Amino acid sequence: MTGLSAKPTHANRDLPPGNRWALQNIGEILTDAPVSRGTGPVLKLPTALADLSRIPVRCLDGTDRTVNAVLDRTYTDGFLVIHRERIVVERRSGSRSGGSACTCT
Repeated sequence: MTGLSAKPTHANRDLPPGNRWALQNIGEILTDAPVSRGTGPVLKLPTALADLSRIPVRCLDGTDRTVNAVLDRTYTDGFLVIHRERIVVERRSGSRSGGSACTCT
């Protein structure tokens, strides 16, 4: 819990900066269960990568920020954009790596 004064609770688990820790340790806050992807083959999606990092986003407070600024400000560890069955953007940050457990919200 680097940089946190207290462990996030059920009430504030979605708020930065505690959301990063909470989503990676959700079982300590909520009841969770593993969900298997099954035993079938994995569909490898083709990529058509695009740089969306500088696209402006209007935030709830009325300010404009870039996609990257919003992702950094909200402590987003994983961001995936799929368009027309192709991966357009895949970004991992924080302590995220491929194959690590994740919580989708």
